[in-house]
Amino acid sequence: MTQAINQLTTEQMTEWLYGRAEEIFLLCAIINRRGLAHAFCDLSGHIQSLDSEVFPTDSNYCPSEATPAVAKVRVQLDFTSFLIDQAPDDYQARMQQMDDYAALLDRIIEAGKPITRENAA
Repeated sequence: MTQAINQLTTEQMTEWLYGRAEEIFLLCAIINRRGLAHAFCDLSGHIQSLDSEVFPTDSNYCPSEATPAVAKVRVQLDFTSFLIDQAPDDYQARMQQMDDYAALLDRIIEAGKPITRENAA
C-alpha cells in the first residue's frame, strides 16, 4: 500500500482528502437531521482544513459548564511545499484519522439512538 501511496501526486492526495471530508460533512448532516447528536463540521477553504465535533443532544454550550465533545477531528487537507517529502506519510495518517472518524459517525447513524450526556459517558 505504501508503494501505491508514494505514486500518488500531491494533487491526488489532496483530492482524496477532500473527498473524505465531503463524506464526513454529509454524515454530520444526516446525524443532525435525524436528531442523533449535534454534529458540527467546518470545511475551511482559506486554510484548507476540516474541523468536526460531535456533541450530545442535550449539550450545555455555556463556557463555564460546556459539555465535552463525544468525538472530534481536525485535519489539514493540503500539503506544505517545503515538507513535500513527508506528504505520503502525512497523507496516510490524515486519511486514517478521517476513516476512523467517518466510521464513528456511521456507528452513530446505525445505532439510530440520540446521544445524550448520560449515555455518552
